[in-house]
Amino acid sequence: MNIYILNLYFFLAQFPSFFKLGSSNFGAHIFLLPILFFNKRVIKVSSLIYPIMLISIIWGFLNFQGNINILEIILRIVSVQVALVGLIYPLEIAKKFNSKKEFFTFFVEKLLYLNIPTISFLYLELIYKLTKSNQLYNLLFILKDFFIKGRSTHTIGTISGFFPEHGMFVTYLLFLSGLSCIYIFFENTKRISFSKIMAFSWIFFLFFHQSGLYLFSIFLIFLLISVLSIVHILIKRKVLKKLITKIIPFFIIFSVTCYYWLFYTQKFLFERFEILFSLINEYGLKTDRTIYFKSLPFIIFSKLNIKELFFGSGVSQYTQLVISKIKYLPQLLTNDLYFISNVNRFPLNSLFVCQFIEYGLLGSIFIIFILTKFQLIKPISFTLFYANIFKNKPIFILSSLLFLGTFLSGFGAIPLMYPYTYLSIPMIILISE
Repeated sequence: MNIYILNLYFFLAQFPSFFKLGSSNFGAHIFLLPILFFNKRVIKVSSLIYPIMLISIIWGFLNFQGNINILEIILRIVSVQVALVGLIYPLEIAKKFNSKKEFFTFFVEKLLYLNIPTISFLYLELIYKLTKSNQLYNLLFILKDFFIKGRSTHTIGTISGFFPEHGMFVTYLLFLSGLSCIYIFFENTKRISFSKIMAFSWIFFLFFHQSGLYLFSIFLIFLLISVLSIVHILIKRKVLKKLITKIIPFFIIFSVTCYYWLFYTQKFLFERFEILFSLINEYGLKTDRTIYFKSLPFIIFSKLNIKELFFGSGVSQYTQLVISKIKYLPQLLTNDLYFISNVNRFPLNSLFVCQFIEYGLLGSIFIIFILTKFQLIKPISFTLFYANIFKNKPIFILSSLLFLGTFLSGFGAIPLMYPYTYLSIPMIILISE
């Protein structure tokens, strides 16, 4: 029964902005969470994570003089269930099949058929992209307006499906493309079927999608694979031990010490760099004015003091933390319309960084430890798998990299209620073992 509920969950998740709670969009898949909650592992892991969240909420309440936002707390509570359902259920369901091949062919084939609405819409988008037909644009606008509420404009032609913005579609595109690749890998017969055509369609769409987060995710994939490959070579040549025990610790301690020393004692250097970047922006490298705003979580992260770094701002207190740092932020950012119009509730423009900022280093370590203990994430296994990724067949390599990209897209503006970032992790576990 659970596999059909999970397939329904996926079907509904392709319309991720059908409802709105506060300033957050979510799909009807959220209403299946109460059913999916009744799982021993979900309940057990939840019982360990929610106390950490409660401590963090209390810390934030004390830290910001009694400020509390019930709606934001509800969003964080539900987001934990979204994450756990994504991490646990694919692994639980895979155990019911005799082999991984049987699981992936059955599961992905059903999912491909359930995604016929999105595939059809994407082909229409692609036709519009090539023809610029006004009639087709109007049709696509009407469809998007039905599935995405409360927006006066819609992103059409950048291959974004039923998502409010093309950047939000990245995780879904990478995830479905990764599943399609692994489906083709296991379904290696010469027979051409409709499900295979749909699988190739998702890979085809990768060439036409446009968004900054898409390029950022691809960059992170190559960066991480390059680092892991270099580390793998160093291990083979027995250089790593010296790096880990001597060079890297010294470099980290030295860098952190220099950063905080410069920040608190040499502020004129930061001011000079700010002026320099202002001049570059004004006279030289003219950039998208939203770049500053999109990178706000990373800027805030760089402004954290020691207490905030270790203990966080408190769950749901990201906006309050940003407001408390306004005087330290560049004027180019704080004077921008995007910044001013969002001062009541700053969007989480980096899923992972914003959660780290709220929970802090200690809270994040505890959560990672819990997830590792229940084998929902396997950092060491993942590292070894991707360090040796190029020993596999090309279609398998592509699938693995797409799942990695799905996860890494969480460093961008992925909403709390979108499950795809977390769903990539069990897929990596299944294909790596």
